[in-house]
Amino acid sequence: MDVASLYGELECARDLEIRGNHGQGVAYAARAVGSAAHVFLPRGANPVKRRMIEALGAAIHEVGADIDEAKAAAQRFAASRGLLFVDDGESLDVMEGAGTVGLEVAERLREIDALFVPMGSGTLAVGCAVALRGLQPRARVVAVQSSGAPAMAESFHAHQAVERPIDTVADGLVCRVPARLALEGLWTWVDDAVTVPDPALLQALRALVEHAHVLVEPAGAAALAAAWVRRADLRGRRVVLVLTGANAMPSVLAAALSGPPLFDPEGRA
Repeated sequence: MDVASLYGELECARDLEIRGNHGQGVAYAARAVGSAAHVFLPRGANPVKRRMIEALGAAIHEVGADIDEAKAAAQRFAASRGLLFVDDGESLDVMEGAGTVGLEVAERLREIDALFVPMGSGTLAVGCAVALRGLQPRARVVAVQSSGAPAMAESFHAHQAVERPIDTVADGLVCRVPARLALEGLWTWVDDAVTVPDPALLQALRALVEHAHVLVEPAGAAALAAAWVRRADLRGRRVVLVLTGANAMPSVLAAALSGPPLFDPEGRA
């Protein structure tokens, strides 16, 4: 399997946001243009991401049991203060920004057979798919979500919005209530949506740290985890893995490094 990797994060300047990795990008961009940013996180959010958002100068609001409750609170807050609310699953602008990842892949690597991309709200997957397939229409795009938060993946296959509870170590892959715009983009541009269990995410995280010397959080290892399961079908093909987010909590990183490996480097398994 010919594997190339791209390590990138979406950055977009807006006034109000939710979540962690994207929230960092919004906080960074808002600071760069001198704009205030309010980032809404669910209670108990990843402390590494929270500290980074705070360090970038955004005002943090922790509310709700999960991302969708935080989203609802953010929408009310934005409406009451006349702020622009940015929902990455319902923003065409953000999808276009995410598409620059797929564009760089398509321009730098020729004859791509498959691109695996992590999926939370679906924005990155849709943006990458539009850009990649615009230049390389033969390439297949596979979106990867945690089996502990499978709402978008199940909605893709059911061809209708399906809500699912969230129970995963990969906070960057969560979505309980699917966004309609992102779903329509998935149905139009993405070839497949799959899920991987948390243990596989941690194994892939360990493999990237040990063998590629690349630090990712569990969500960032999703592409490798999914491609590894399908390695027999991918043998001999050019496969690109999108790695997103390096905000691994120390406890999660320790669990991954102390757990079983993804593969035996000596080839015994």
